[in-house]
Amino acid sequence: MPDHAMSPAKGLMTTRAQSQQMRQLYRVWREQIRKLERRRICLSAGQKRLILRDLRQHYRMLERSCRLLQA
Repeated sequence: MPDHAMSPAKGLMTTRAQSQQMRQLYRVWREQIRKLERRRICLSAGQKRLILRDLRQHYRMLERSCRLLQA
């Protein structure tokens, strides 16, 4: 099995590690949505997408900061 795969949506190459990180990010997102729903806080699909977008942005910022610290 190769270390990378072609992403059908954008045609970008992703490593296995990046795929695992994205799966973990989605898992965190689903857990956050479940926590809100357990508290009877209902979200629309648009609100859920915004939460996911924000999580991705924060994740990218953290990644960038880590790379800068390592350099």
